[in-house]
Amino acid sequence: MPDYDDTVMTARLEKIDYPQFTAELIELATASGDASVAAVAGLFARQPQESVLLASQAATRLPDDPTVLWIATQLCAGDRARDAQCQLAEWQSRLTRLDADNATVWMESAVTAWSNGDRLHARAALEQAVAAPHSHSYFTQKIRLVTRVLTGHDGADFAEAASHGFGVAASTLPNYSNWLRMCREVESEGLNWASRCTDFWQAEYRRATEKLSQMLAAEQLRNIFERQGLVLPDDLPRRESLTYDEPSRASQDALLLEERRFGGYLFANPDHLEQFLSLIEAEGEDAARQTLLQQRQSMLEEGRYRECVK
Repeated sequence: MPDYDDTVMTARLEKIDYPQFTAELIELATASGDASVAAVAGLFARQPQESVLLASQAATRLPDDPTVLWIATQLCAGDRARDAQCQLAEWQSRLTRLDADNATVWMESAVTAWSNGDRLHARAALEQAVAAPHSHSYFTQKIRLVTRVLTGHDGADFAEAASHGFGVAASTLPNYSNWLRMCREVESEGLNWASRCTDFWQAEYRRATEKLSQMLAAEQLRNIFERQGLVLPDDLPRRESLTYDEPSRASQDALLLEERRFGGYLFANPDHLEQFLSLIEAEGEDAARQTLLQQRQSMLEEGRYRECVK
């Protein structure tokens, strides 16, 4: 198996001229007319107007691709939603039709309706978010998309492209503060469907495959149950079990080294990355990571993988 040298990879990433890299990617998106390239270029673009334009182009050319639509909705979030190129309501509506089993798209739709003063549609979308069997923000799909576009069009090698994939995938996570704000306001207004937010967090904790969303749901449930004087569910971690002392510098360095080693294993082979992403989708981040760590250890012991992370 090819070695993956972490120091070489780090040095290469540090030398990238990102403004030039982004400009070339945007130029490629324009010349090729490829919606996937436009979506990825939008993730890298530094100017809001460029991001919005690229998002609009991608969503127009691939109107039935949930991952592209998700990227478009996130690039048009916040103040950018006022841009004429942003068709946020239309894209969110398409997402809820194309990916109706995904609670995340319904919650984003609920927040948009609530911010626009549409209580009826906000409640209806929240009900769908509670009932949906799955929840994710296309994290794995975005990594695959970025990796495929950069290796296929930009000429980046696999490890470099995958590294970029993880970075930009994290940049289009939901704005969870908007979810929290809507639920607080629903409760403060004394609306009779305020309890559905609690139901949402309970469902989210059990079904979310992305760790950040699961952790947020757990924190909200602890707050709700403690505020109401209720007994925490058995499967919900107690707050005291999550407290920890500030780690020493040696401990921090050891954790960082282990993260780099794990990343090195993922980036050493496209099959490793695909296995990891597929396991996240099926079992969640913690289970996926544990499986890959055990696999890496076995391959090291058997001499089938040589680590080059220093």
